[in-house]
Amino acid sequence: MKIFDATNTYERQAQIKEASEQDKTKESTKRERTDRPEQETTSEDVVVSLSETSREMQLAEEAVAESQDVRQEMVEEARMAYQNGQYPLDADQVANKMVGSIISEQV
Repeated sequence: MKIFDATNTYERQAQIKEASEQDKTKESTKRERTDRPEQETTSEDVVVSLSETSREMQLAEEAVAESQDVRQEMVEEARMAYQNGQYPLDADQVANKMVGSIISEQV
């Protein structure tokens, strides 16, 4: 059964899209600059930019790093509650979620 925070996923997708649009703008600016005669550059003039793929990878790594910590805490809390007999399980509710998940994957 897949459990995830859809809000966080949508926020990450929006960040990736925004970074992609910024890259496209920078690329067009970069092309305009190459048409100009070369000028002497100093360390202040040097601009380092990441490719779109690099930015996406960086955002993905950050998302994974953030979600692992939270998920592990949730798993430990649930495990401890279950071992102590304090975790209420409704078999019908679990079955409904499992069937619903399978159906949504098929659609």
